Amino acid sequence: MRETNIFPGPETAADYAVAISDLSFQFGAGISSDVLEATDGSQPTDGLKPAGHVQPIDDLQPTGDEQPTGDMQPTCGGAPEDSSALSLENINLTIPRGSVTLICGGSGSGKSTLLKAISGLVPQFEQGHYSGQVQVEGVDPAQVPISAMGLKVASVMQNPRTQFFTTRVGDEVSFSAQNYGHPRERVETLTADAMRQMQVEGLTENYLSTLSGGQAQKVACACALAQDTPVYLFDEPTGNLDDETIGSVREVISSLKGQGKTVLVAEHRLYYLHGLVDRVVVVGEGQIQRTFSGQEFFTLTASERKELGLRSLSTPQLEVPTNSYDTLGACSGEGPQETAPKQGLHFSRLGVKLQGKQILDLGSLTFPRGEVSAIIGENGVGKTTLARTLVGLVKPQRGARITLDGREFKPRDAYLVMQNPHRQLFSPTVAQEASAEHLRTLDLFGLEKRHPLSLSGGQKQRLVIATALDSERDVLIFDEPTSGVDYRHLKEISQMLRRLADGGKVVIVISHDWEFLNACADRAYRLFSSAPQSMAEQ
Repeated sequence: MRETNIFPGPETAADYAVAISDLSFQFGAGISSDVLEATDGSQPTDGLKPAGHVQPIDDLQPTGDEQPTGDMQPTCGGAPEDSSALSLENINLTIPRGSVTLICGGSGSGKSTLLKAISGLVPQFEQGHYSGQVQVEGVDPAQVPISAMGLKVASVMQNPRTQFFTTRVGDEVSFSAQNYGHPRERVETLTADAMRQMQVEGLTENYLSTLSGGQAQKVACACALAQDTPVYLFDEPTGNLDDETIGSVREVISSLKGQGKTVLVAEHRLYYLHGLVDRVVVVGEGQIQRTFSGQEFFTLTASERKELGLRSLSTPQLEVPTNSYDTLGACSGEGPQETAPKQGLHFSRLGVKLQGKQILDLGSLTFPRGEVSAIIGENGVGKTTLARTLVGLVKPQRGARITLDGREFKPRDAYLVMQNPHRQLFSPTVAQEASAEHLRTLDLFGLEKRHPLSLSGGQKQRLVIATALDSERDVLIFDEPTSGVDYRHLKEISQMLRRLADGGKVVIVISHDWEFLNACADRAYRLFSSAPQSMAEQ
């Protein structure tokens, strides 16, 4: 069901926080803005860098230097031969002020592109063929500087590290308010309130490059809150977050709504928005396929929800089989003490100290062949550090012993699929990254000529998984493999991990996604830490 009447009554665009009319967009080059990102979070993307003093947006008029809103010709690279499909097609949508709107749909359906059109990144930064009109609080984001749009719209991107500009957490959260010239007292108030809401006060002096994926998402949310804009855009804000922090995100969105702010959330993880969203827009193949009121949407049956390709609408509970471990002691040496098995990955006395801080101090643990073993725990507890240690990216302390099938384990025995897929994509085309067999297995067939970094977040995630399958390593470690992944692909990844385990591989999964783990995990190890919050996961 497509919205065709953009103004149902006598209203005009000025009566809405966001009004979109006949919007269509086709990327003009195979490389999106993510190609230019600094993956370590230490340097900003030049195209996003604010321009110092910002002219008040109400006084802004198009200068003539901006990109026109008609057909925009690409200015970088060449369009891939298979890029003819529109990223957005005939979008008509109005968003009332003070409302919360959920945008959902399959991976690559156009959710992120729609949010970028509202912020102005499309078409000003991610250029292509653009037509139609977008109004955000009375301003056309295609016609004013992106830095000025920052006074109207705050964004949390799918990969939060793409929007970091400084080196330390406290500086980053205060950066936008400082950049827009707010008085010192207001900057301090906005910064403190934002960090308190996202529970990152203990990370103030931490380097952004040392944060875990979940911690980086929390900091990005705090940065958006400190911007204090009328419109907020959240793109997969809970992708790498634990249950407690997901609850914090819900509280933040509820608070923004209570303040009369307008919020748009693009998400695959839906359940935490129950009772909060006013409207739901289902996007598919760049078009609006269905719209619901929030109440209508959360009364969909399981079959109706699955038919739309959407994930669970109710809060999942972790229900791993009874042969799994419930807890694993961290930073204490406690936990199960196991004898090295004849088949499987085993470690004992595994300690890791980074920058003078004890991150891990584990007794012994076994990851059997033929099973999917899950590592779970709060953001920043050390899950990714453990994975990086097992593949040789972090050196353990003296006395650690790691074996595979009773022999000395070597890092080349393992392959790690990282949280941030950009760090493992190197080739100019999808076809050069992974074999055709595994591209087909992971529903990437037909995208072979695309640049890997032009794919959606979920597609990039699946492409890196395809490279892991090509490696044919005995130990495969997946760090948040379902971040940005829709229901259909979640099931496919679950089934793929089961096949790998059934084939005798050691399969280890780090995840906060109970819906996913319930579908594939044989056992779970929970890491917990008594260390203060400032001990960041590396």
